[in-house]
Amino acid sequence: PLIAMKLSILAFIMLPRNVVMQCMYQAFDRVTTMLSNVPGPRDEKFICGIKVNSMTFFSPGLVASNFGLISYNNKITLSILSDEKVLPEPQKFAELFPKELDKLYEAVQQTDFEKPRKQEYYIDVLVVLAPFAILFFLRYLF
Repeated sequence: PLIAMKLSILAFIMLPRNVVMQCMYQAFDRVTTMLSNVPGPRDEKFICGIKVNSMTFFSPGLVASNFGLISYNNKITLSILSDEKVLPEPQKFAELFPKELDKLYEAVQQTDFEKPRKQEYYIDVLVVLAPFAILFFLRYLF
């Protein structure tokens, strides 16, 4: 994730604005829902001596529904940003979501999972680097 972020910043700096915007629209035009999670502080934090009770965040994106999960002080907050055409009854969603999450938790507890194998990160790095390398060389060829 850190390498991908740094390369994205590099692309934003090196490429013309219209190319970056076209890439963004191409990527997000195919996405209707985005879910992102951020690990937050595990213990209480204070700002100017005042205790922070909760945290929230949203991922930027041109999507119809955006779900953001953040942990803070042993709690998880789910933030939802959605177009009313996609989620016409947000209160109903808010009431049903915890119940469905509890059902999912119970199902996971009853299942015996295999331990995941160690991930090979060099493939991930290659996948992230390849498009930037192509863009970099194309920029200087034309």
